[in-house]
Amino acid sequence: MVIPCTQSYMSKSQIWVEGKGECPCPDPEAFPQRATPLVIEVFAGTARLSTACQRLGFRTLAIDKSTARGRFPIQRLDLTDADDLCILLDIIRLEAANIVWIHCAPPCGTASAARSRPIPELTAAGVRVPQPLRSTSEPQGLSTLTGADLERVQKANMLYRAVGQIADLARQFNIFVTVENPRNSLAWLCDGLDELFRSPHHTVVYDACMHGGTRDKTTLLWCSADWFQPLALRCSRDHQHASWKPRLQPHATSFPTADEAAYPVLLCERMAHIIAARAGGLALAAPDPRPFSQVYLQRQPRFARPLVACYSGSDDWAIPVRSDDLTSTLLACYPKGARIIQRKLVSWGMVRVCVPSKCTGIDLSSLHSKYPQRVKIADCIEEDHLKHDETVAITGFVAADDPCSEHAEIVSVGIPKEPCDFVADAVKAGHPRNAWNASREGPSSKVADAILMDFERRERLASRTKDRWSQIAATTKPLNHNMLKHKPDYIVTALGDKNLLAWKSILGDNGFPDQQLWSDLRDGLRLTGWMRDTGIFDKKVRPPQTSLEHLLSQSQYQTPLTLKRLQKTVVDITARKAWAETVEEEKKGWIFRDESANLDDIVLAHRFGLQQKDKVRVIDNGKECGLNLACGLPEKFTLHGVDVLAGVFIELLNRPEAAGKRIKGKTIDLVSAYKFYPIHPQDRRHLRIGVYDTDSGMVRIYGTNVLPFGATGSVAGFLRVSAAIWHTGIQDLGLGWCAYFDDFPLMALEGHEDQVGGLAGEVFDALGIQYAKEGKKATDFDYTFAALGLQYDLTRFNEGVVIIRHTEARTAELVETLEGILRDAALRPKDAEVLRGRMHWFTSYLFGRAPCEAMRQISLRAQCMDSCTRLTDDLTEAIRTLLRYVVDSRPLELRQTTGRELYVFTDGSYEPTAEKRAGIGGVLYDSAGTPLSFFSAQVNEDDLRALEETSDHPIYEVELYAALVAVELWGPLLEDSFSVFYLDNEAAQSALIAGRSGTDHGRKLVQRFLDAEHRWRARPWFGRVPTHSNPADEPSRDCCKRLLNQGAQRMQTSGERLLV
Repeated sequence: MVIPCTQSYMSKSQIWVEGKGECPCPDPEAFPQRATPLVIEVFAGTARLSTACQRLGFRTLAIDKSTARGRFPIQRLDLTDADDLCILLDIIRLEAANIVWIHCAPPCGTASAARSRPIPELTAAGVRVPQPLRSTSEPQGLSTLTGADLERVQKANMLYRAVGQIADLARQFNIFVTVENPRNSLAWLCDGLDELFRSPHHTVVYDACMHGGTRDKTTLLWCSADWFQPLALRCSRDHQHASWKPRLQPHATSFPTADEAAYPVLLCERMAHIIAARAGGLALAAPDPRPFSQVYLQRQPRFARPLVACYSGSDDWAIPVRSDDLTSTLLACYPKGARIIQRKLVSWGMVRVCVPSKCTGIDLSSLHSKYPQRVKIADCIEEDHLKHDETVAITGFVAADDPCSEHAEIVSVGIPKEPCDFVADAVKAGHPRNAWNASREGPSSKVADAILMDFERRERLASRTKDRWSQIAATTKPLNHNMLKHKPDYIVTALGDKNLLAWKSILGDNGFPDQQLWSDLRDGLRLTGWMRDTGIFDKKVRPPQTSLEHLLSQSQYQTPLTLKRLQKTVVDITARKAWAETVEEEKKGWIFRDESANLDDIVLAHRFGLQQKDKVRVIDNGKECGLNLACGLPEKFTLHGVDVLAGVFIELLNRPEAAGKRIKGKTIDLVSAYKFYPIHPQDRRHLRIGVYDTDSGMVRIYGTNVLPFGATGSVAGFLRVSAAIWHTGIQDLGLGWCAYFDDFPLMALEGHEDQVGGLAGEVFDALGIQYAKEGKKATDFDYTFAALGLQYDLTRFNEGVVIIRHTEARTAELVETLEGILRDAALRPKDAEVLRGRMHWFTSYLFGRAPCEAMRQISLRAQCMDSCTRLTDDLTEAIRTLLRYVVDSRPLELRQTTGRELYVFTDGSYEPTAEKRAGIGGVLYDSAGTPLSFFSAQVNEDDLRALEETSDHPIYEVELYAALVAVELWGPLLEDSFSVFYLDNEAAQSALIAGRSGTDHGRKLVQRFLDAEHRWRARPWFGRVPTHSNPADEPSRDCCKRLLNQGAQRMQTSGERLLV
C-alpha cells in the first residue's frame, strides 16, 4: 500500500487512514505514564543535595544506612549488605529511563589523609589522636590492623566496591553518575574506586570555600560526563577560613572534619541547577499535584502547582562566585518577593551587559552604595551588537574585588508581577474546577467516550470482537490445556477455566501494557521480591525492606512468638466466624492444612477476623510477620476511586453530546476475587498461615494456594488482573466502566442498559472470571446506584447535576457510634483511632470540610496523649460537633457549570513599633477582575494581646485573621460560588488548605473559617501571591487611595473579637 506523505495523511509520524472509526485504537492515555526525572543521592547524610533537587521539581531518592542526620525522607539501605546493594541496583535498572543523575559520596573517615597529621594539642591534653588506617602502599588497610579498626576498614572497602558497581551499572544505561571524596583521600586507591579512573571520565577539583563552605577543603569529583566542569573553582585566597583544629569538650573531642561532611547549601543549589539545565522539560516549579479529578471533590492538594506564575520575568546578573551578602543586597533592590530562581557558573569573559532590566521598580542605590565602582548595568537601549552565541547576555554585574578573577556566577532574579498584572492573570487562570479540559488525561475521558458511544457502533464493535474471541478460544484451548498439564495441580485448580493463551492474544491485540500477566498467572504470582514493572501505573519505586531469605533466617524465634500470640486468641463471635471461614476455604482448596510444617523454615502470618457489617472477613497479617516488607514495588498503585468516577461525571456534564440525556449505573462485583489466582511455588513453599481453632482450642497451620488477603504482593498481582478486565471491556467492547479492586462501576445511557450489561458479561466469560449474577450483589441499572461505599444519584443528570452521598445505613451507623460514645462518656484510644479513620473518609464526601478542632481532639485521644478513657469536656464537645456535622452536612454536588467566580486577596501586617501594630486588608474582585469592595482595618486589640502573649511576632495568625474577616464579611456574596483566596503567607495558606493549624489561636481562626465555609456553602481554593503583587498589601497598611480610584467600595468590619 502506498500512502502519500501529505499533511492530511500524516501527523507526528503517525499514519491516519480515513474510515468510520469504529475500531478503537489502543489509547496510551488509558494508562498515562508521568515519570518526573529522578535524582538518586547515595550516602545522603543530611540529604541537602536531594532537598535542593526536589525544590527544582525532581523526584529524589536519598539513600543512607541511617536517617538520624537528615530532615528529608531517606530510604534506609546498608550497602555493606549484599541484599541491600541488590535492591539499589534493581532500583537503578527499573528507573533507568527516568534517572538523570546518581551521586555517590562514600564515607572517607578510614581513608582520610588527616589521620597521618600530628595534633599536638590533643597529645598534650592526653587525648587519643586518630591513627592512620591505610597508606598509599596499603590502601586496602594496614596489615597491622585488628579489632574495631579492621572491621571499620573492611566495611568501608565494601562500600567502595559497591560504589564501583553502582557507577558501572549507571554507565551501562548512559546515566550521569558522580563520585565525591576529598582529593587526597586514600579511598581513590581502593578497589571499586580506582577502576573508575581506567574508563572514560572527567575529574573536577574544587575548594569548598568557593561554594559556600567555611574551610579550605579540596574535593575531587569523578564524573562520567563533563557537566560539572563549571564547579572547578579553586580558592581565591582573598578570604579567611575556619580552623581545622579539633575542639576539646568536657566529655568528647569534636573534629571539624565531621562538620564538613554535609555539603554547603550553595554547592547543592549550583549542582541542582546544572542538572536542571540538562534535564529537558523539567519545570522549575512544585511537584505534580494529585490527580486533577480530586478538584471535583473539592479537595485541594497540599503541593499543587501554583495557579498563577509568581514572576513576570527575570533579570540575569553576574556576581563573584564568593558573593557573601551580595545576593541579599541585590534582592533588596527589587520589589519584595523577588527571589533567585536559577544559578549558573561561567567565566567573566563570557558575560555581556546588554539587556535592560525588566523591572520598572528596581532601585540600585543600595547596591552602588555598598559596592562603589563595581556595579555596571545595561543602558535603556539593548546593545544587540554585543551578543553572540558564546556570550551570556546579562542585565548587570557586580565586579569581583580581584581584577584577575576568572569565574562569575549568573543569578536569575525572579521579578514579582505588579498587582494589576497578577489580578489579570488570576482571573485568566480562574478556579481550578473550570480547567476540566486540562484534566483530560487518564481514564475519565475514555470512560465518558465509551458511555456516549452510539448503540449501533457498539453493536458492530462487539460483533467483530466476539468473532475474534471465538477464533482465539478455539485455537488456543487445546494448547492451553497442554501447557498447564506440566504445571503443579494447585495452579491448574486455582485457574479453573481460564484460558491463559487466550488472555495473551486478547490483551496483546488490545494493547494492554502488561504483556507478562498471562505468563505470571501460569507460573503463579509472586508475593516477595520485586513485583512486575507493568506499565499500568505511574513509576514510583518502593524497594523491599528485607528478603524472603532474611525472614526465614529469623523464623526460628519469630514463629514461636506468633504461635504464642495465636494461643492467646480471645474466643468471641468474630474468632469463631474466622475459624468457620478457614474451614470453608480448606474445603474449597484455597488453603491446605500443614500438620508437619518445619517451623524453622516458614514465614507465619497471623490470621484474624475483621467484622464488616453482616460478615467477618479473614485477614492474613502480612505486615506483622514481615512478608510485606519483602515485597518491592516499582510502581505506585492508582485505582479508579471516587475521584476518577467524579471525573467521569464532570466530563459527561461538560460534553455537548450528553446534553439532555439520562444515564443509569450499577456495580458489578467479582466473586471471591483473590481466590482464583495462584501464588508462585517458592512463596507457597514458605508462607504459612496460623489460625486459632475455636472448636478444639488449638492453633492450626495452613499453607495457601492462592493470593492471601493481607499481603502487599496480593494487591499488586490482583490489580494487574483488574486493570486487564477494565481495559479489555473499554477497548474491545466500548464499556463505560471503572475498576476499583474487584468492583466495576458500569454506566450506560438510558436505553443501552441491556446491551451494555450483556457485553460486560461477555468480558468476564471470555477471561473465565466469576462475578455476582444473583443475590444482593447482583444489581440492576438504576438512576441511583451504589459504588465504592457511596451512592451516586443521576436522577438530575439531564439538568446538569450529579449528587454523591453516603448511604443511609452508613450515616445511621456513624450517628449511632457517636451517640454511643456520648452515652457512655468514654472513648478508648484504639476506638478513637478507628473513629478518626471513619470520620476522615466520611467527611471526604460531604460538602465542606471536617471541623479541624474536633478532629484534633479525636487524634489526641487516638495517640494516647490523653491517657484517660473518660470523655473530657473538650472531647465531649468534639464528639457533639462531629455529630452535628454528620447530621446536617449536605452531600457533594457535581455540576455542569461552576457558578460565579470571585477572587479574594487578603494580607496582614505586623509592625510592633508602629502606631497601628497589626493591620489587615482584603480586596474582592469579580470574574472580570474589577475590584468590587475592600476592607482596611486592624486586629481587635484584645485579640492582638492574646496573640502577642503566645508569639513574639504573630504574623502567621494575623494573616489568618485577615482571611477570616474576608470570608465572614463577604460570605453572602461567596455563597454557592467557586472562589479563590490569594495569600502571601505560605504558612497561612497551608493551614487553610489542610484545615488545621499547629497553634492554639491558629486552630481557632481556621475552625471559624471552616464554619463560615459551611455556613455560606463556599468552595474556596487557596493560592499564593508574592507580597509585591498582592493588591491587599496597601489596605493592610491603611493605604486605600488606589482602590477608591478604581471604584471599589470600602466595607466596614465589625471589629469584634474573633478569638473567643
